[in-house]
Amino acid sequence: MTIILAIFIRALIAGDTKGEANTGDFGSSTFNEGWRMEGDDPDESITLPADVAAPRNEMIVIRNILPDDISDGMTMLFRTSIEDMNI
Repeated sequence: MTIILAIFIRALIAGDTKGEANTGDFGSSTFNEGWRMEGDDPDESITLPADVAAPRNEMIVIRNILPDDISDGMTMLFRTSIEDMNI
C-alpha cells in the first residue's frame, strides 16, 4: 500500500506543468498537406481543410501516405462533421 501511495504522489508532483500529472508528450503536428483527391490530376495535391465542389451525396475520396516518423504509441486524430472515414 505504501508503494502504491508513493507512486501516486510522485506522479502528481513530477511534471513541468503545475496541476497536471506527468503522462508524456502532448506535442502534435498537422497532417494537412500532401492529400490527393481520387480521380483528379495525380500531380495536384490539396491542403486540408478544403472546399470541394461536388454534387450532394457524392462520395469524395482523398488519400495520403503516413509520414515516416510515426512510431509505436502515437495516435492520430481526425476531426470531421458527419463524414464516414476508412483508415
